[in-house]
Amino acid sequence: EDPFGVFTQSLRLKMPLPLQDIHFSHFLLGTTPPEVGPFEVSEWQHPHDGSMGIEMKVGFNLDTEANIEMQVHGIKLGINRMFLKGDLLIRLEPLIDEIPVIGGIVVCFLNQPEVEFQYSGLAARVDSNILRSLLQSAVAQALVLPQVVKIPIGTEEQNVDRALLDPAPVGVLRIWALR
Repeated sequence: EDPFGVFTQSLRLKMPLPLQDIHFSHFLLGTTPPEVGPFEVSEWQHPHDGSMGIEMKVGFNLDTEANIEMQVHGIKLGINRMFLKGDLLIRLEPLIDEIPVIGGIVVCFLNQPEVEFQYSGLAARVDSNILRSLLQSAVAQALVLPQVVKIPIGTEEQNVDRALLDPAPVGVLRIWALR
């Protein structure tokens, strides 16, 4: 739950303009845990300061019941099932020589994940293609590279520069091999 609205406020900042007045009255995901894997783990070196970290690419599949009630422009919408599948990038950076061992966690999807919802209430009566498009856009603007979720853990006294947890990407290069 989000009793102080912290989740709602941070989500509003990353939402497309038409959804920025969103308010959640309930946000509970079901008890089904996500399936994760396969894992690909490698060392990572920060391009700006050379600090070292760990980068994990993880398959992520969440298919769970939900109790999400929200208001957008005064209209109540509900979601009672959520499906999310994609490749997550999780970076633990920088590695430090004292507890908590990592300065922070950076999480994002590498590409647009598959997103499906089962709606309840008024949302079940609206054209699901419109809602799907809006929600996929919201997920992309909040969680797909170059957008990241950063979780600072270490302190500045431990020489953790929290600003480096949210760097602009150096670049993205996509290559496809055709036969």
